[in-house]
Amino acid sequence: MKITPRGNWVQQLRLYSGLVLFTYAFFHFINHALGLVSIEAMTRFQDLRLDITRSLPVTIILMSAMIVHPGLALGKLAFRSTLKMPVWELIQILFGLSIPALMIPHLVHTRIAYQKFAYDDNYRNVLAVLWPDSAWQQSALLMLVWIHGCIGIHFWLRLSALYRRFFLPLLVLATIIPVLGIAGFTVAGRTNAVELAEKAEENTPGEADYDSRARSSSLSTAKANEASLEALEEILLLVFYALLITSGVIYSIGYIRRRSAQKIVLDYKGGPDIRSPIGPSLLEISRSHGIPHAAVCGGRARCSTCRVQITKGIEHLPPPSETEAATLQRVKAGPDVRLACQVHPKHAMEVTLLLRPAGAKNLTRQFLEEKTEGIERNMAVLFFDVRGFTSLSADKLPYDVVFLLNQLFESVGAAILSNGGWIDKYLGDGLMAVFGRETDLETACVQALSAASAIDQALDEVDEAWREETGESVSVGIGIHAGPLVIGRIGEPQSAAVTVIGRTVNAAARLEALTREHACQLIVSAYVAKKAGLDFEGFTRKTTPIRGLREPLDILLAPRARDLPHHGSS
Repeated sequence: MKITPRGNWVQQLRLYSGLVLFTYAFFHFINHALGLVSIEAMTRFQDLRLDITRSLPVTIILMSAMIVHPGLALGKLAFRSTLKMPVWELIQILFGLSIPALMIPHLVHTRIAYQKFAYDDNYRNVLAVLWPDSAWQQSALLMLVWIHGCIGIHFWLRLSALYRRFFLPLLVLATIIPVLGIAGFTVAGRTNAVELAEKAEENTPGEADYDSRARSSSLSTAKANEASLEALEEILLLVFYALLITSGVIYSIGYIRRRSAQKIVLDYKGGPDIRSPIGPSLLEISRSHGIPHAAVCGGRARCSTCRVQITKGIEHLPPPSETEAATLQRVKAGPDVRLACQVHPKHAMEVTLLLRPAGAKNLTRQFLEEKTEGIERNMAVLFFDVRGFTSLSADKLPYDVVFLLNQLFESVGAAILSNGGWIDKYLGDGLMAVFGRETDLETACVQALSAASAIDQALDEVDEAWREETGESVSVGIGIHAGPLVIGRIGEPQSAAVTVIGRTVNAAARLEALTREHACQLIVSAYVAKKAGLDFEGFTRKTTPIRGLREPLDILLAPRARDLPHHGSS
């Protein structure tokens, strides 16, 4: 994934303004950290920093970012359709809303005091004002800005292979910088207080005491204008609180209107039917009704994890925006696949969630929830496994191993779900999928073969990242068989899950294992090929014994699943 910003101009403006403020905070921390060396070192670096930040061009950029970033955040909050969101997003919003309350007093008594009253806001003067009574506010402000910014940057870059490669060093750096900054600020504050006390005791006039007298003069200037500064501070805080309350009022009005507005019906395939007002995005609808819906980027159209297949009603939707179309093109999504964060339904629709968030229950299993006593059904089973992943991941960090697999399963899962299957279980670096939930066996076999072909093609999307991380191309094995399955809830009551078992499952697993022996990507039972009505002429045929089956099984070997013959009705 490229790290260049994607999204509409509002999203990009919010990101760029946030990066400007984060950079400003970064150099503040570095400046504070120099307090571990000396106050003079802090002051020298501050002089360099202020020469840049108080130049006219940078001043305009900084002031614009300070207005635009919180302004856009308040606007986004006002027009949200639901307050249900991931924990990380909630933390980021709460921290972001807390920043202006602490930033405004600091800004008024430093930058504005400097501009309006020629207050010399060098480190010694500022430390004399802040330490110790207001030290916690300064530290809290910096920490809120830092954490808020780090969360935003992480969820912007988390899909980038380059970022993931340096994630741990960056995490260490992100932890050390604020610790050193606050430590330097603390040491400098105490040192400055001791020096002021010593100067006061000496009370020696003359040229040698010029620095002390200059500082006192500057502090006197600040104190003389304290009333004006506090009045300005109150005005700016009132403006911010008024904007915050206005955002809350706008959200409340929108919430009331949505509650009383005309509803449309959204059918989540394999899940519930939802009645929703017109306006919210499909992702917001899922969240507001408690339906687990993957969205790695937080609904900003930077990733494709929230994508859905729209099986009914897509004709009522406007075409994808340029941003959405570019994201869908990256994963080679079909014409019936859209990003849930960009779709605002105005008519009834039937949708299928293509990716399942971690820890969420697979909605496509819910059709079986009432049939826990065990039923038998003829279905097709697909086993998928990554070859050699254990050795490839031996020198990887746990985070990288999980990310690699999730990236792979994202593409593989989409190929399975878009062809009518559901993922029954994940098996470490593999998975088992079942087809035939709502179709006859012939259609199920066609779907399974189509899914295998789609999986092979989807691997092209992850192969570059895979080679970058492991040094080798991704290699997989796929086995497909069909026949009778037993469906039921298996396990002790507290953790039992609906799953499928039987000889068909065992046979499909065995066919996948045989792909290593025969150096091919896919092995299909001849029974599946016959039921699908596909012509496998030219493919290698073999007969092999399968443990658990009475008779040897006729199988077909395909070097690549994408080479499978196509079925007109699929």
